[in-house]
Amino acid sequence: MQPRHKKLLFSAIAVLLLAWLGWIGYHGITLYRSALVLRAAADQNGADLDGPALLQTARIAGRSAEALQYALVPLYPICNLLGGVPGVGPVLGQVEPGMVFAGQAGGAAARVIEAMLPVMESDGQGEDMGSRMTTAAAENKSLLAEARVRINRAAEVRERLNPAVLPNDFRRLLDAVNANFSSMQAGLGLLSELGDLGGATHEQVYLVMAQNKDELRGSGGFISNFGLVRVQNGKVVSFEMVDSKDVTNPQTNYPAPPEPLANYMLVKQWLPKDANWSPDFPTAAQQVSELYAASTGIAVDGVIAFDQQALRDILDPLGAVQVEGVDEPVTSVNVILYMENAWTPRQDGEIATDFSDEHKSFTGKLGKAVLAKVLGLSNPLDLTRLGRELLRQMETGHVSMYLKNANAQQALADANLDSRIDPRQNDFLMVVDSNLGFNKADFSIERVLEYRVDLTDASAPRAELNLTYQSSAPVKSVCSHSTGEGLTYVELQNGCYWNYFRILTAPGTRLTRSDVKAVPAAWLIGGQGYPGGVGAAQAEGATTQWDGLLVVPAGERNQVGLQYDLPPGVVKQDAGGLTYHLRWQKQAGVTGWVGRVVIFAPQDLTLRSEFNWRRGETPGEWIWEGTLTQTLNFDLVFEKD
Repeated sequence: MQPRHKKLLFSAIAVLLLAWLGWIGYHGITLYRSALVLRAAADQNGADLDGPALLQTARIAGRSAEALQYALVPLYPICNLLGGVPGVGPVLGQVEPGMVFAGQAGGAAARVIEAMLPVMESDGQGEDMGSRMTTAAAENKSLLAEARVRINRAAEVRERLNPAVLPNDFRRLLDAVNANFSSMQAGLGLLSELGDLGGATHEQVYLVMAQNKDELRGSGGFISNFGLVRVQNGKVVSFEMVDSKDVTNPQTNYPAPPEPLANYMLVKQWLPKDANWSPDFPTAAQQVSELYAASTGIAVDGVIAFDQQALRDILDPLGAVQVEGVDEPVTSVNVILYMENAWTPRQDGEIATDFSDEHKSFTGKLGKAVLAKVLGLSNPLDLTRLGRELLRQMETGHVSMYLKNANAQQALADANLDSRIDPRQNDFLMVVDSNLGFNKADFSIERVLEYRVDLTDASAPRAELNLTYQSSAPVKSVCSHSTGEGLTYVELQNGCYWNYFRILTAPGTRLTRSDVKAVPAAWLIGGQGYPGGVGAAQAEGATTQWDGLLVVPAGERNQVGLQYDLPPGVVKQDAGGLTYHLRWQKQAGVTGWVGRVVIFAPQDLTLRSEFNWRRGETPGEWIWEGTLTQTLNFDLVFEKD
């Protein structure tokens, strides 16, 4: 090659190299600055930025992250090769997974914003928001589908990330993303199906269940009201709410109810109001849908359940609503009081003839007021705040959702938001309480759980479970198991507690001892006592179920005690130590369990965990204490010192 040609070649390479470095520098600085703005906005809930500006910033950050991912491809082999070098090696080893993750996640965000930004920037009226979002999602379905592919790719590479080796600023940003990643996946999955869910092509019908957590049932609480929402082109065509007792058709041949309802409440038919017996929400929702359709002839496209705590907490970011017939605005502070007052008899002590009608009427009017307020939101920050609260309610089990759209339902499952029973090949524990006392006594019950697991012989792990139920109600001399007619809501809360409990454990557990008191015949409406002990069955998710009846007199306490052998598969042992995984799943509607988990491991092993565990006084004893407000997964690794 002639010198002149070599000079031109080197000059071209230098220009390309400078352009490449400039491209990297430009997008690197842009990404860093955008990330700082987004982080500051998140810390201040976006107070200093209007919605469209915030979304534009996120869009720029996403595009820059995507550009950097591809620009740095030539450096990936070098960084990976140097990954074992002491000092900077671990950081260099994170370049490829970090940039691929950022690029794919950022690319997904950029496409979502590209699809939905015109909606947020529109000058249309707030009540049109649902329609505009549904139309945008339907028109940009391919763009949203591409975003979903990218977020799933980001999920695949996320397992390779090690935030501990990254600089503090990057680690905090990554931790913030990781903390919300599953919900972002679910949100994107639902958004990509919003055209169909919102009725862009044909009307969608959703069944709404108002559940009362003061009267627990499997999926969260007794169904006090059913609501039917019809949606087309993103607009609510109609919304009606009726008392659950009214959704009964005398011409329908209903199936026999679950045995506990028949045995302890003398229920003869399985009516829609009792249909949410299963603690697995997809199962309960399908059963409710079937019985509702049998009663009304109406097939639904999904089921949404909520309880009074969800309503109270959602009114906090949403703000006060004006309910027809109510003098003052209904807020998060007074909403539960209004709902309870709707149950109160007249002051003369007689039950009003329109007692249930008043309750039904208030609930329906409140539901319409809340729905109107939600549909009236147009500010992206207001929508974000509401979305965060809704997500929190789903995580804590006060809102549950089932969708017949398979892709949307899978998105909920991927984000662990579908409220299904999921033992996951681990040790598993879930306590399911059902109030069979014709009252609202769950309000007065405090729940305490202690779970002790012996792993000293990994081939034969054992467990001991103790449940304590304490009533804070005023002490009464007798427990009268009656229908509760004529009582105020407070009196219904302060009664004795008839609890049919189900304890779901890992598949293959074997009971060795149970301690459950007998219930005298005089305490049961059917006149037949309960002998004590527990029954056995296979339950949802192939779990092993131990069940029985427990009565807690007002102001007193009662306990359940079990001992059982765990299947050996819950413990994995090798030369370096052992691993043990426990999934403690919370029943929907339960506010919380005060819990204590105690693990006994071989004394020569130390727990490598940062999940608030501490050493006990006994060698090999490890203790976790806290309150279960949502499902927890304990992944414990014990290693030799």
